[in-house]
Amino acid sequence: MTWPVWSPVVFAAIAVAVAPDAARPTVISYPGFSVQELCARIDRQITALGGIVMHEEISRYDSARGGTGKVDEFDALVEMADGADSFTGLRRNGRPCPKAAQIRGAWSFGEFSTLLRVSRDALDNQDVRLVTAPGGEPETLIAAFHYAASDARWFVAVGPRIYWLDFQGEIRVSATTGDVLSIAWISAPPSPESGIGRVQRSVTFARTEVAGEIRNLPQSAEYRVVHTGGRVEWNTARFSDPARYGALVSVRFGE
Repeated sequence: MTWPVWSPVVFAAIAVAVAPDAARPTVISYPGFSVQELCARIDRQITALGGIVMHEEISRYDSARGGTGKVDEFDALVEMADGADSFTGLRRNGRPCPKAAQIRGAWSFGEFSTLLRVSRDALDNQDVRLVTAPGGEPETLIAAFHYAASDARWFVAVGPRIYWLDFQGEIRVSATTGDVLSIAWISAPPSPESGIGRVQRSVTFARTEVAGEIRNLPQSAEYRVVHTGGRVEWNTARFSDPARYGALVSVRFGE
């Protein structure tokens, strides 16, 4: 049996809503807020993440299993190191676990900063405009983008084969605070021989206090693989206990 496995340089999410023609959102221009301002805010958010460590808890599920479908649980400390997400002290069901790349089954990481950074790149390289969210959310703005498989920004590995994904993405932003609220990606079907219909990934953010300062940090995430035969594998993640990296290291060395 082949299992979808995420590379540490891959990225993913939840379906991007597309309104019907009669209800398509209109392009807006909020005074003092633009795509350029959004870029600046995300740049500051990424910089702030460089000094933060959080506890990440991941639960994995498989519709092919009975009962709740739960497969296992992972937890680790996660940080952004050298421009990529990095795990420390990874555990599976409470026991030390090998490197994430060796884990079988549907698995992803990068929710801490990778989705944010790859989505930010699209704002520079594509014609992205802010639009009002459909469905009665006047205080929410959306910046939508698209990456082709040839852009090589996200892939899924099934056994030894790698399939680069064509995917749509969106960044949802608060029109009142300018904070990034969530990021979502959904892929088109990769090659038929992969056995995968689509892959989805999302992460939500919220203002969180860290050492007396307010930061916009990841709160929850979801990753989902829908197989062509109907089977679904998915992960849910929760982030908690943010701390400045230096403070956490000091505590560790003082124990």
